[in-house]
Amino acid sequence: MKLQQRIFSVAAFAVGLLLLPVANTFAQIYSYFTNTIENAPYQELPTDRVVLPAEDFRDPLNSSILDPDDGFYYNPVTQEFGIELPFEFEFDGQRYTRIQVNVNGFVQVGDLPAVFGTNDPNNMFSKNSPNGVIAPFWGDHYYRTPSDIGFMPSEISYYISGQPGSRVLTIQWKNLNVNYFFDPTDPNNPNAANPAPQPSSIANFQVKIYESPAVGEPKTGDQGNIEFHYGIIGGIPGITKISGSSVGLESVSLTQGGNTSFMNGLFIEDSTSSAYIPGYDGQDSVIKSQRLTSIWPPSRANNNIIVFIATPKPGIAGWGDGDANMSQIPGQLHAGLPQNRYVTLNDVLTILRAVAQNQPLDSLMFRQAYHADVNHNGRFWYSSRKLDNSGDSLDQDGNLVVYRREWPVKSAGVYDDLPADDSRNNLYFQANEYDAALILNYIAGKVPDLPWLLDTIPGYGKAAALMRATTVEFGTAEAIGNGMVSIPVRLNGYVHSTVGFTFTVSNATIEEFVGVVNQDQRLYAQWSGNRVAVAGTGDFAPGIVGYLIIRPAGTTVTISDLRFNDVQRKGAILMIASAGKEQTALRVFPNPFVNEVQMRYVTPESGHYTIRVVNELGQKVRTLWSGRLEAGQMQQLSWNGKDESGNPVASGIYFWQIVRDGQVVDIYQIAKQ
Repeated sequence: MKLQQRIFSVAAFAVGLLLLPVANTFAQIYSYFTNTIENAPYQELPTDRVVLPAEDFRDPLNSSILDPDDGFYYNPVTQEFGIELPFEFEFDGQRYTRIQVNVNGFVQVGDLPAVFGTNDPNNMFSKNSPNGVIAPFWGDHYYRTPSDIGFMPSEISYYISGQPGSRVLTIQWKNLNVNYFFDPTDPNNPNAANPAPQPSSIANFQVKIYESPAVGEPKTGDQGNIEFHYGIIGGIPGITKISGSSVGLESVSLTQGGNTSFMNGLFIEDSTSSAYIPGYDGQDSVIKSQRLTSIWPPSRANNNIIVFIATPKPGIAGWGDGDANMSQIPGQLHAGLPQNRYVTLNDVLTILRAVAQNQPLDSLMFRQAYHADVNHNGRFWYSSRKLDNSGDSLDQDGNLVVYRREWPVKSAGVYDDLPADDSRNNLYFQANEYDAALILNYIAGKVPDLPWLLDTIPGYGKAAALMRATTVEFGTAEAIGNGMVSIPVRLNGYVHSTVGFTFTVSNATIEEFVGVVNQDQRLYAQWSGNRVAVAGTGDFAPGIVGYLIIRPAGTTVTISDLRFNDVQRKGAILMIASAGKEQTALRVFPNPFVNEVQMRYVTPESGHYTIRVVNELGQKVRTLWSGRLEAGQMQQLSWNGKDESGNPVASGIYFWQIVRDGQVVDIYQIAKQ
């Protein structure tokens, strides 16, 4: 996609544009991990492990109900579900210090939402909760106690090992009665004649969760990895049913369409592993196959483990600090420097480019949009609840509806002021051209620091407040030659300090956006395809702020998706009377001008041409071009308001003068402010 930009300011800036990564609209679990199979002996947890008693596994919707069949661990002391970790673990782009442990061979990150079907391993591949699952062996299991006569007692426990920075949480299911309810004569048939609990169906397995690196720090060793370890099965005569369980990871959040992303651990991506099977393994199988287990161990051989290798993305704390290109992370240009060093014009252009390309900045915690949301009104999430959280959002057929819910409320803290929503897991962030304009104000010294939460920037004064700009309007299109037209873009009132707007142009190709500014203003624009994004700072009066140069495809052009200073506004339909014809051979814009004026000239005849600027007395100010041009050729030039010696000329009236073969053939008046 072609991306163009234009910067309009009295100051000259040397700007190095950064490549903007394309970010998924929502998290995909497989973008954070790859997986392989390694060899490691199974080791039971040491004697000082923490045992989670069967009587502490409860119904997640009613903690007073004991549930050793499908329950989650409930801490009776803290009266909370889950294990609180002494370290952070990053999963699916978000960081957690709480792990939920379920009888059915899986753990879930974060807090528990409304939960359905914890005993259905197929839920790892569906939108049904639980979500955010890490499943070494998810099936329909049972936590047995000595009171269950004829059954081997089970034990679920955990152990934290290692030193700060490299700690590991191991959760162990020991002698768990797995997939316990079946007919031993036909164990894989759910409709068999005589299903019953089977004491012989016993398995031992673990999940190891490694401490994630600190935000902004590089990954070292096994930091952030996940491992599935498998021990022995059986121990009582009879059949152990190892088929029908799911193994792998599932995303925390549903997508807007109601789907989920997952990684099936029965397959591996690592083609260098000795366990890799061509035509069977590969990323396609890992992220698409819904196959359940059929062998023990699921890692294909004794003492094999399944390893999910973390690939943490760059990130650093600092919501709304203005570092849209994240140049402050370790190893980057502004690492360790204060805010007034790492917030630069590049951050403005990074945001504008994202808006113009319609490719949002990475919206996850600690990523680009998290830093770029400098007025803290860009939080959103994917919800499946009614707005009042009174129940699930269902369509007319009773299907769960998942939709994007935005929360444009300015809050100091990431989780402040959010409404109740039992389906919310991940929070995402977004930034737009108005955030870019606020960053400009910080660079210009009009905002003391970022984030900027106070609505005190626009100070219009008593009279000007009556004419405060609320949008931009589009003037009459004028043909300027070569199939292009120029459309004036006007503010409908005064702007003091901050202006940001974006719009989409239909039925035309954008060639350029030419800004009109003076010494007290800065204006930055980027455009791509059919979208323009503009951010500015300074004192602007009602009137032309720029010219939109387009190549129309018909006699009308539509302006839509117009957003002005964070508010959606009405677009426009513009008539293009002479789209393919120039109204005059000579076209000058903007006029009047402050810093730069442009000229397009279509030569009526071939000859030797000299194009120059003269003053009101006809005296030459500056020669801009001299040479031969053929009939119908278009010449485009600009003048920066300086004479032959490079000195700025005074405000006043000047003229473009076209000379062909020694004769003046065209002249056009211009005004310098």
